[in-house]
Amino acid sequence: HTAPTVDKNGCCCPTMRSLLVCTVLVFTIGVAIGGGGGGDEKTSCVCKYAAGYGAKEYGHGSKSLLQGRLDVQEHRISRIGGMLQAVKDRLQVGASKRDAIIHDHREVRQRIRGLEGDACSKDHFYCGKDDRRCLSNLLVCDGNEDCANGNDESEDTCLNPLKSGTEYEGTIYGVDLCTKRKPDAFSFVITSVRRMKYFSSRLAIKANVIIHLHEGPNRQIEQHDTLAAEGYYSFGEKRLVLTPPEDDRLGFTCEFVHPKDTYCYGRIIHETSGSPCLEFMLHKETV
Repeated sequence: HTAPTVDKNGCCCPTMRSLLVCTVLVFTIGVAIGGGGGGDEKTSCVCKYAAGYGAKEYGHGSKSLLQGRLDVQEHRISRIGGMLQAVKDRLQVGASKRDAIIHDHREVRQRIRGLEGDACSKDHFYCGKDDRRCLSNLLVCDGNEDCANGNDESEDTCLNPLKSGTEYEGTIYGVDLCTKRKPDAFSFVITSVRRMKYFSSRLAIKANVIIHLHEGPNRQIEQHDTLAAEGYYSFGEKRLVLTPPEDDRLGFTCEFVHPKDTYCYGRIIHETSGSPCLEFMLHKETV
């Protein structure tokens, strides 16, 4: 080891090596005292995020930035929901217009067919364009194919549109020149359907006929009269026939363009002549 230098007064002068050791020692002690050596005192770091132009800065741990973003997304979702609802409303309006057009077209087609008729008489079934034969309505849906194309026994021809519990209702707009009640609306509910093996071309039908009307000086009293009626459904004619339920001898018929249709063309008829005195459309009521 090198001996320390002694001045003229007898004091020891530190060497360069001793000064370096002292410097390192002082730095180590200073770091320990300042808490950088794992002391108990906790420090926090604040990280600042720059906001948009003209906005304030948000520090780490603040909910303002996150809440702002959530508010923007919620506004976008609400706006999209409103747009979807508007589209849905337009589609519903379009669907109702479509149904009205289809109904009007079918009604016109039914009237034209009633005026033009086909090659067969009233009590006969027309086999079709590819088989122009006319069959008695009593041979339709009897289990034997009489038309060359089998149309008289097809699934569509022999479909029953009047199952028990089925209800049809129609509003009367025409001038009523035959009934005594002058109803505003007319409906019927099928209460019984029976198909006999020996007479399968027709269904025996029982129904309740409901007459809706208003009475009183100002027609303010609403009244509903129910009448029990019997009759049949003819597969060949696609027609319901109910015999007169009262002594006025007025019967009722309702003819389908197709058994799958949800409407039929109704007529109040005179029993003796079969001529109609009141005509209106009836629509199937959904449960």
